[in-house]
Amino acid sequence: MSANQDVKALSREEKLALLERLARQKARAGKTFPLSFPQLRLWFLDRIDPGNSVSNIFRALTLDGRLDREALGRALSEVVRRHEALRTTFPSLEEEPRQRVGAPRPLPLPLVDLSPLPAAERQERAVELAAREAQRGFDLANGPLFRATLVRLGETRHALFLTLHHIVADGWSMSLLFAELTALYRAYSAGHPSPLPEPALQYPDFAVWQRERMNDERVAAELAWWRGQLGPDEGGEELATLLELPTDRPRPAVESFHGALAPLALPAALAAELRSLARAERATLFMVLLAAFEVLLARYTGQTDFLLGTNVAGRDRRETEGAIGFFANTLMLPARVRGGASFRRFLSRVRASTLGAYEHQELPFERLVEALQPDRQLSYNPLFQVMFVLQNLPEERIELPGLAIADLAVPRDLAKLDLTLELFERSSHDVRDAEISGHLEYSTDLFEAGSAARLSGQLLTLLQGLAADPEREVRDLPLLTPGERAELLFGFNPAGYAPPPLVTARIAAQAERTPEASAVLFGGERLS
Repeated sequence: MSANQDVKALSREEKLALLERLARQKARAGKTFPLSFPQLRLWFLDRIDPGNSVSNIFRALTLDGRLDREALGRALSEVVRRHEALRTTFPSLEEEPRQRVGAPRPLPLPLVDLSPLPAAERQERAVELAAREAQRGFDLANGPLFRATLVRLGETRHALFLTLHHIVADGWSMSLLFAELTALYRAYSAGHPSPLPEPALQYPDFAVWQRERMNDERVAAELAWWRGQLGPDEGGEELATLLELPTDRPRPAVESFHGALAPLALPAALAAELRSLARAERATLFMVLLAAFEVLLARYTGQTDFLLGTNVAGRDRRETEGAIGFFANTLMLPARVRGGASFRRFLSRVRASTLGAYEHQELPFERLVEALQPDRQLSYNPLFQVMFVLQNLPEERIELPGLAIADLAVPRDLAKLDLTLELFERSSHDVRDAEISGHLEYSTDLFEAGSAARLSGQLLTLLQGLAADPEREVRDLPLLTPGERAELLFGFNPAGYAPPPLVTARIAAQAERTPEASAVLFGGERLS
C-alpha cells in the first residue's frame, strides 16, 4: 500500500492529526537545542578522536524467509520520523555544540548482494562486512547518526546491520527500536497503516528540561551528598580512584580500547539461591552480585576502598519510557570491603550505599566529574576503571512475520574500561526463573584471555561459596575453581613423588641399623 493510499484510508480525525503532526515536525526541523549532559561528554570525546567507533551501538541480524524489503525500508524510515533523536546532528555554532533536528526523510537501506558468491563463502563475507561496519565511525556535525544496511545471502536469506551512535540512543532505545520495527513491518507488509501512537516526548525537549532542572541550587545539594559518600570514611580511608588489578602486561601510555569477552553463565540452581538470599536480606539480585564482585576485586588487588561504576536507565518519568535517545546515566558506587565481616553483614552495607546512590542518580555523571576534577590520564578512565552492569531491560527482540531471526555472531574487539562485568536476566515468563548469563569484557592491552577466563571462573566459585554459607567471612570465601585447586594440590606434585622423611624418622632408622654405635659421648661416658 502506498503512502497516498494510507492517507486515503484514514478517518477525518486521523487526517487532521496527521496534518497537525506534519506541521509540528516542519516547524521543528532545523531548530537547534542544547545538548544534554551525557551527550556533551560524548561530543567532547569525539572532538578528541573524531570519528572513533568506541561509542557505536551495533547489531547484526540474519533474516531467514521471504523478506518484504519495501515494508522493512518503510518501517525503518517511520521509526526515524517518529523519533527526532534519530535525525539529529551536532554542529558547533559560535564554538558551542548544539543538537539540530533534521526534517523527516526516508532512511537509506542500501543492498549488498553476496548471493553470486559460492554458498560456503557468503556467511564469512557477511561477518567481515559486519565487523567493518561496526568499526565505521560517524560525523556528528553532519550525520546521519543511524545507518542500516541489508545484505542478501540468498533468495530467502538476508542479514540486516543497524548502527547508531550512542549520542542518540542507549540500551533501552534499542529495545524500543526493535519493538516499533516489529509492529510497523507487520502492519506495512499486511497493507495497513502504522498502529503506533506518537511518542509523548522528543529527546531535544528532555535535554532542555534536564538543563533547566539541574540549576545551581539543585546541583549544589546533589554534589554535597556525593562528596560525603566519596570522601574519607570514619577511619580516614580514602577511596582509590585507580584500581590496580594484577595485569599480564604493563598499562600502555594511551589506552587503545581494544578488548574481548570472557563468557559467564550461572547455573539455574545457583541463580535461585542468590535470589533467595537477596529476598531474605531485603536486597536485590543486583546488590548481591555487586557485593560478590567487590569482594573478588578486593581479594585480587588487596585494596579495600575503591570505586566501581554502573549504568542506570535514567528514565524516571513516564514520558521518557517511549522515547529513543541517550537517557542513560553513570553512577559511581563506593566499595569498602573490610575483613572480619560476614558476607551477610557486608551485603547490608552494600544495600545501604546502593540505595543511597539510586536516590541521587539524577545528578548527571558529567557534572560530578566536573566538580571532583580527578587527575586525567590517557592510559585509564578517571575515578573508576571497572564497571558492573545487570541488564534486566526488555529483551532486544525483533519478530517479523514469515521470518526466522537470529543474531549474526560478529567478533567483538572493544573494551571501554579495564573490566566490565555485564550480566543479563533473560526470561519470557517469571523473572524468578530468569537465566543469568553474560560476559566479562576486558582490555586486551592489559589481560590475556586465560586471565579473564580465570577471573570469571573464580567469581562463579565465590558466588557458590557465599550462597552456601552467607555467614562466612568475606576474606574466607572460596576463590579457586575445582580445576585450580586440583592443580595446586596435585598438578605441581608429580605422580609417585614422596616427600623426604622427617629428621626424627631418619635418626630412628639409623639407630635400628646400628644399635651399638656411639650416639653420645660426654667425658668418659658413652651411650649407644
